[in-house]
Amino acid sequence: MATASEHHLDKILLPYGLTASDYPGSGRQYQGHIGSRSIHIYTRSITTGKRSDSPGRYSGHSVEIYLDSSLHTRAQLNAQSSGLSGMLNRAPQNLDTTAVPYLENKGLLFTALDRQWGTALAESTQELLAATAEQPGFRFLRFQPEALHLAAQLHWQEITTEKLDFWISALTSLASHAETLEPAQVTASESKQERNMRLARGSTLKRLRFFGVTVGLSIVLIVMIIFRSL
Repeated sequence: MATASEHHLDKILLPYGLTASDYPGSGRQYQGHIGSRSIHIYTRSITTGKRSDSPGRYSGHSVEIYLDSSLHTRAQLNAQSSGLSGMLNRAPQNLDTTAVPYLENKGLLFTALDRQWGTALAESTQELLAATAEQPGFRFLRFQPEALHLAAQLHWQEITTEKLDFWISALTSLASHAETLEPAQVTASESKQERNMRLARGSTLKRLRFFGVTVGLSIVLIVMIIFRSL
């Protein structure tokens, strides 16, 4: 039976012409096309403090949007933070920091695999990047080799048509502009894990869950064999 949050999200996302399906871990995925670009959206309920004697506390929904764009390099926008959120959302260590005062003054960090390409992108889209980061619940925006990846976390009732319109419009504009720049000289290819998380997250999580169950049962079996031999 669909939950109130699933009804709410379907009502917002299905009018974009997307198809919906469930995936493991209280997740729901939507996929389709925005213009000529493929789009994949993943939402999941997040619960903290969950124990055997407690259902835990609802901490919001994660929202991840992937919009196809073949840039063949990497860059990331996130808030400058030394706390837990900064640790979770920080860019990979192999990305160089770009010097864009407009973003720095707003407490934002833009890093790129190709610093020259990243600086050109950040300087020419700085206002849109800042507006995207200022949206409630924003975690990070990644320019991956084959897609733009935006991540946010907020209460399901705060996920509105207006917010989705903004996110999708921003990603489309950023992708289109990035594709007009001179190609990055420092390039990267999409990893298998990135591709699976972008295109086949449900099947990937099922495999991980199956692997976890298999390992758990194997450990139990080994312990039983050891005790029997004593």
